[in-house]
Parts: sequence; structure tokens; C-alpha cells
Amino acid sequence: MKEEIPDDLTRAWLNGQLAPAEREKMERLLDSDPSLAAGMARRRAEMAVSELLIAAETRNLFREWRAESPQPLPGVKPAVWLAGIVAGFVLMAVAVWLVCFPPGAPALPAENPSPKLQPTPPASSAPIAAAPAEKPAATPAASINYRALATRYLPDPTFSKLRRTTVDTAASPYRQAQRAFEAGDYRRTIGLLAQTDSTQQQSAAFLSAHALFRLQRFAEAEAQFARLVEGNSRQYRFASEWAVLMCRLADFANHHKEARQQLDSILNNPEHPYYEQARQLRQKMKE
Repeated sequence: MKEEIPDDLTRAWLNGQLAPAEREKMERLLDSDPSLAAGMARRRAEMAVSELLIAAETRNLFREWRAESPQPLPGVKPAVWLAGIVAGFVLMAVAVWLVCFPPGAPALPAENPSPKLQPTPPASSAPIAAAPAEKPAATPAASINYRALATRYLPDPTFSKLRRTTVDTAASPYRQAQRAFEAGDYRRTIGLLAQTDSTQQQSAAFLSAHALFRLQRFAEAEAQFARLVEGNSRQYRFASEWAVLMCRLADFANHHKEARQQLDSILNNPEHPYYEQARQLRQKMKE
């Protein structure tokens, strides 16, 4: 079967962003496959031409803007013009904000800010071991809708980023599974993905795990995402790690300890791709 190089790896190679080990592997692959090397050279030329065209177009647009920019009216100071331009941008920003975040939009259920205090139980001579010491740990699950929170913070997969092969036609089981997922038919999605080609094993597992999550089969979804993490999938490694956290968050009553530990681990690494989402999630859990 002809070797296929993913687009993200191709761009990294052309931009000189590959690690030394991956660069050597790519060079060996290109040396062994003349047609692949020719295609890569064609991509490099296309990229160079595209960059030149973009640069030339940008310069032309800038010249046209300079030539067509209105001159200030006589007697009007430049400061007045600047103030008018700033005011226009402010009004535009306010309009965009109102469209994206209309007043009265429903918010996720938040933790009760003023829970009622429980009366202190009277002293007892019963053994200390009989007291349920771990019971209070499950209290937050009753005040926050963790399932809704997890659903909000686990976006659906972007199909344009899922790997496709030359045999991936519109009638293939994999493409049918994508359409079934978009239509909300998650059971059919899982059934179709079981028929996909072995070259799409990771993409099928990733999409199938998302379908299991939407069916609220969180334990199965977590196990499937965890296998992609353990396999160190280059394309789905971090997305699957974040999805594991969302599976645990959705079943917070049974996995609150693991969920908190994983969230803390991400927050302790500012370079993590999902650091900002983790920071926002922590804030929501504290509201």
C-alpha cells in the first residue's frame, strides 16, 4: 500500500519544524519513494508561490488603501479624526459582543453559594471507624451538574482534521459514520465504525469514543480514549487525554478523586495544549 503522509506532518517538514529523529525518518521515506519525494517537492513549490502571491496581494491592497483613504476636512484636527475612528471600533465591538453573548443566555447550573449548615451531631461512644468519613467528598456532585459541564467542555470532533485515505469515498462506512454522528445517530455511528478499514483505526476509535460519550456510556468512552493516550497517538494524544478528564467529570460522583488529580496535573503545566480550558473549568467548579 502506498505510504501516505498526514497534512500536519507535511507542513511541519516543509516549515523545518520536525524533531531530528522525525526529520531523519522523513528523509529515509522520501529517499525510498521517488513519487512521494516528487509530491513533496511539488508541495514545497506550491507553498513558496502561495507565499509570494499573498505578499504581493497584501502590498497592492495596502497601496490602494493609502491612495483611497479620505483626507481630513479643513479645520478638523487629526485628534478628532482619531477619536471618531476609535468610537467606531468600540461600537462595532459592542455589536459583536451582543450578537455572540445575548443578554439572558442560559448558564450552566452553578454550585449553591450559600449551602445550609448541618447541625452538629451529639457526642457518641460508638467506635470512630463507624463514622462515614468519606461521605462529605461526594457533596459537590449534588450541587453542580457535572455531566452538563463535561458535555459543554468536550466539543465534537472536527471531521476536517480526521485522517482520510484514498479509499475513503462518500459511500465508505467511515464517511457514513461521520454523517450519522452529525445527525445525532450515535448507535449507528458505532456500528459503521466497526466496519472501517484498518488504516483508519485511530480515527475510528476517536470518533467511536465520542459517540459513546454522547450515549452517556462514560466508562466505555473513557477506556477507548485512554487507549489512544497510552498508544501516544500523534494526532489524538492530547485531545484524548482531555476527553478522559471529561468522562470522569461526567461521572464525578464515582471518579471525583481521579478527575481532580488529572485537572491539577494539567494546571501544573502551563505548556499543556488544554491549559486554558482547564483553567476555565476550575473557575466554573469554584463558582
